[in-house]
Amino acid sequence: RKDLIIILIRIMYSQPKPFYSDASHADPLSPTSLVMEELRALCDWKECATECVYKAPVIECLLSPIIALLKGKRVSLPSPETTLTHIADVLARIASTERGLSLFLYEGNFMITEGESISAAHMIVQFTKKLLGNQLPALYESGLLFSLKGAFIFVCRQMYNTCEGLQVLKPYGLHTCIADAWKKTSSQSERVPTPVPGATSSAATQDLQNNTVWEETLLDNLLHFAATPQGLLLLQQTGAINDCVTYMFSRFTKKLQVSCCEKFGYGVMVTQVAATAPGVVALQSSGFIQATVLELWSVLECGRDDVRMIHPRSTPMDPIDRSCQKTFLALVNLLSSYHAVYELLGKQGIPNKPEYPLREMPTSIIDILDRIIIINSDAKIHSLFNFEQSHTFGLRTCCCSFDYGFVIYCLENH
Repeated sequence: RKDLIIILIRIMYSQPKPFYSDASHADPLSPTSLVMEELRALCDWKECATECVYKAPVIECLLSPIIALLKGKRVSLPSPETTLTHIADVLARIASTERGLSLFLYEGNFMITEGESISAAHMIVQFTKKLLGNQLPALYESGLLFSLKGAFIFVCRQMYNTCEGLQVLKPYGLHTCIADAWKKTSSQSERVPTPVPGATSSAATQDLQNNTVWEETLLDNLLHFAATPQGLLLLQQTGAINDCVTYMFSRFTKKLQVSCCEKFGYGVMVTQVAATAPGVVALQSSGFIQATVLELWSVLECGRDDVRMIHPRSTPMDPIDRSCQKTFLALVNLLSSYHAVYELLGKQGIPNKPEYPLREMPTSIIDILDRIIIINSDAKIHSLFNFEQSHTFGLRTCCCSFDYGFVIYCLENH
């Protein structure tokens, strides 16, 4: 079975199809398209992947062009960029599984220099660093290789967003390489002239579009270092955490998917980022916390405008109404560390206003505390349309927060 997979991979090496961005140009019956469709299906089917794909000879066949390039040799491929992009696609699918990740990190020894053998993970990250540094002369003829670089960073991402993978990749300083590439691309984007509406498309406009896409790709991959505590520390060291969190917030508000391989959403990274003081500051400056508070208040007190109220809503029997559960979890995750509580509440007093207009909406965590948790005046009670539900929500948030500093803060100010 593995021999058949190797034959399919060699067919892809000999007859790659052009890598068109426009799907209308793709030929679904070309040899490469058929091979890639079969490889993707095998990788997605766990039992078949274990029997056919997760084998040392198959991995060696996939890595053979990479080994040749790392040795400084030219690869005999009709379209190196296209073929290597396809290889990266398959490698990312393998690395996204537990068995495949273990195979990359700990199994299979491949020879690059005489007397030195390394695992697939070391080889992939070395190749990715050389790609980012434009240190592969055999590929210079293909241009800037943005799509190829992004594809191999994505393979590394499937490894460094786990603790064991980051431990293996950390000595290579990949986070620094990606951050340097992002800073360089960002500075280039600022120098490209802004396109004028109605003007004809030019090379400068195309460069601006390419740089913008590449800049977002680098930010997205930098952001995924935040999937682990140690990775978050490395992200902070790059100085790009504010930009990464702003990018995450923009995708989070659009409800965009993380990627086809990740098993978690942006909510997981919000929790990780909020565990450190710089992360909380970045979340606050990006507008994420204010948006969460406004969404919470809209659900608790404003209700849905598109629902016609014929009968009054029945009193909810659940401790937390179902419409509020998502916001409740977001708030609890945000306040799950001492650093978050201190940055958001430290050295701040409860407003305790004598009057609260009905149209006034809270915009911060301290406002939420004041309005629905520490209710110590008639003015606060009269300012709530759904007093019981909102107060219950606030008390639940206080009790379910994993950081006792939040509870103590509430008790001290009651």
